Amino acid sequence: MDELFIAIERLVSEFISLPYHELSQEELRWQQWAAEFDRMLAEFFQQSLNSISRIHDPVEVSRFVHILQGKFNDLVESIFRYGSKAGAGRMPPPIYDNVCQQLTTAIDGFSQRFGRYFNPQTPLPYTHSQIVGRQMEKTVSQIQELYASTRVDKHLLSIALKPLVSRASQPAGITYYELSYLREFSADLKQLRNQVDLDTYTIHFLKILSNQLKEIPFNESRTNVLLNVVLLHYNFNSPEYISFCVLNLMEKLDSLPNPEAKVKVLRLYIRMLQQVIIRPGASLLPGEQAPVNQQIRAFIEAEITYQESKLNGQPEGRSFEKIDTALSSYELPVVVELLIKDGVITDTNRSKIYRVVSNAFNTVGSDDVSAESLRNKGNRNNMKASAIHAVRVRVIKWLEIIRGW
Repeated sequence: MDELFIAIERLVSEFISLPYHELSQEELRWQQWAAEFDRMLAEFFQQSLNSISRIHDPVEVSRFVHILQGKFNDLVESIFRYGSKAGAGRMPPPIYDNVCQQLTTAIDGFSQRFGRYFNPQTPLPYTHSQIVGRQMEKTVSQIQELYASTRVDKHLLSIALKPLVSRASQPAGITYYELSYLREFSADLKQLRNQVDLDTYTIHFLKILSNQLKEIPFNESRTNVLLNVVLLHYNFNSPEYISFCVLNLMEKLDSLPNPEAKVKVLRLYIRMLQQVIIRPGASLLPGEQAPVNQQIRAFIEAEITYQESKLNGQPEGRSFEKIDTALSSYELPVVVELLIKDGVITDTNRSKIYRVVSNAFNTVGSDDVSAESLRNKGNRNNMKASAIHAVRVRVIKWLEIIRGW
């Protein structure tokens, strides 16, 4: 086995001894190099597995694996130093990139075969993380291109890609678990796009839910719905994603005519959440927080309770106890936030403020806008530019009215 690894090291040394400017002229030669490298690597892995099977002490197995890991890290380090020194400031030629890819694949194969012997929360070696960062940057571009011609919600897609974008720009410190999670997640994002085109679903929960999409009374693209399902499946517990789901659902509820219709849709969403299977052990963010589907379900159940109280406690038809306004459900929170910012409203409890506003005012297009929906829309990050502009126009009009008094 030692002889095999020495031969692999010799192949790498042969590569880094080549003048950098000659790489583009050596494509055929290095195709042969790649084939030989892969053959040796496969044989080396098999011999390593055979050696591990003969070791009965777990401590000795871990020590053996760590030695192998160090050797592969050194190989990648030598390639990385070669490329950084010779090719600084310009894109590496395809051959250099391919060799880096092969060595990275070797380390990935190593971690897949022997990864159970080391902590998945251990960070990747620096060199490996830099190569992984470049790969993730390419993956982001590929996914964006795949979804460019779809009706996908661009904000939702940007939230889904944010961990990949973040690690592409700052790969140092990425753990073996993160790498595995993001690679499997991005692979399913690509697969989902192809499945939508082909109208076939190889993932079982997509098969189950695809027949239920027609029950949702909104003009929502199937791509958006299934993208949400994949995010839930991977326990994508980003606070930004959870806030997006809540706000998006509240916006949709505002378009429904009465509490009964809202409760029906909310129960449909709960059923879908129950049918999404969380990947065992999957979590975008570490910690003891509840899975993302449970967090969203808790909000939905609270909203059902609220809507049912309105359904049971109010006579049919519209309530005339509220004051009609010419403001949309997006504009009213902007006005409320202005009053808070200026100190006209001195109460600091926003939940209380929006509960009172929700109970007192009707907005254009809906008599029943929940306090939570108004509060979410009053969040500065969630305000619509069109709503801010509309209120600005009204303020200017108010100034003109005051001048005439």
